[in-house]
Amino acid sequence: FPGLQGGPLQNEIAGKAVALKEAQQKSFVQYQKQVIKNAQVLATTFLKEGLDLVSGGTDNHLILINLTKFSFSGKQAQEVLESVNIYVNRNVVPNEQRSPWETSGIRVGLPAVTTKGLKEKEVRQVGLWISQILKNINNQPLRQKIKKEVIKLSKRFPVL
Repeated sequence: FPGLQGGPLQNEIAGKAVALKEAQQKSFVQYQKQVIKNAQVLATTFLKEGLDLVSGGTDNHLILINLTKFSFSGKQAQEVLESVNIYVNRNVVPNEQRSPWETSGIRVGLPAVTTKGLKEKEVRQVGLWISQILKNINNQPLRQKIKKEVIKLSKRFPVL
């Protein structure tokens, strides 16, 4: 059966029950609030650094950076950021002129770094690194320096 058609699967019912129970916990509510705080700090950092954000900011867990003022694509930005261990994904922006495979934007999500334990101070630093990379996309020494700093930060917040 395609999509959602068919009989109920016991493992899916159990999974939904566990997710709903988790969502009722105070710790989950606190986590969600921290995700939003982190996203707002990151958006503010990007704006202060002169980056253009679709919608001018965020009120949820993600930020979409419009790269149309730069000469590179969202795909190129994604690949360069990956080379320094910062993971984002290319994303289309309003009035997109590039293909969906190239794009003129990148999307940055905050749940993963929040799960690792990063708070506003660390997220602000990540925002500065992303901004520096985007404004100096071909600067290899800067990339190497930031990669070392990203690794150092990651060691402070390991995945358990």
